[in-house]
Amino acid sequence: MNAPSPAGPFALSAEALEWKEKIRPLARALMEHEVAAELGGGELPTNVAQRHRREAIALGLSRMDVPVEFCGLALPWLVQAAVWEELGQVTTACPGAFPNRSGGCFEPAQLTRSRPGFCR
Repeated sequence: MNAPSPAGPFALSAEALEWKEKIRPLARALMEHEVAAELGGGELPTNVAQRHRREAIALGLSRMDVPVEFCGLALPWLVQAAVWEELGQVTTACPGAFPNRSGGCFEPAQLTRSRPGFCR
């Protein structure tokens, strides 16, 4: 029987590793605010939360599994798992940092009703 590799039973794809590197600065920035968030009932100061939310949206985190035809990234599950692994290192300040919806819950009509012209 072969022993598992140092990376575990499988290796991450180049795309997954690229995303981990891309997300790492945001995760580290959120970590800097964990104590303040804990002391603030799980909330970040508004200006900090807004800055991190803008950054997360700019990175495409709210569109990770949205189909490409609706301006999403349609990232494979393994890549999304790698992103969440990186973000999962943050305890308090991360969950509300950006809007996220599972692609399984994605309804194209929601986008066309709520954001007409979104993909233009």
